[in-house]
Amino acid sequence: MNREKMEEDLLRSFNQLSKETNVIYHNYAAANGMSDATFWILYTICYYGEGVTQKTICEEWFYSAQTVNSSLKLLEKKNLIELRLAPGNKKNKYIHLTEAGEKIMEEIAVPLTEAEKE
Repeated sequence: MNREKMEEDLLRSFNQLSKETNVIYHNYAAANGMSDATFWILYTICYYGEGVTQKTICEEWFYSAQTVNSSLKLLEKKNLIELRLAPGNKKNKYIHLTEAGEKIMEEIAVPLTEAEKE
């Protein structure tokens, strides 16, 4: 098999694996009653800890600011998070979990990150 064919096969395999992985996470989010963006916000908080910003989530997951903002507003409305202004910067807000948000994260995001480690 020539090098070009091997590279094409590797790329095809990588893309297929990526798509299959995305479907697994999408189905997990849907099974837990949330959109992909909402799920990835909770996942990011679980991974980085509290105090991440909307900008971090946009950069990490390639979501638009509008998509992330809509998900944050929904999480706020459900009393799962609160947004706090960054000191000295009225534009950046840090995302913090409420008590109810911590419970949801423990039920949804933590088991998933533990499964990923295994």
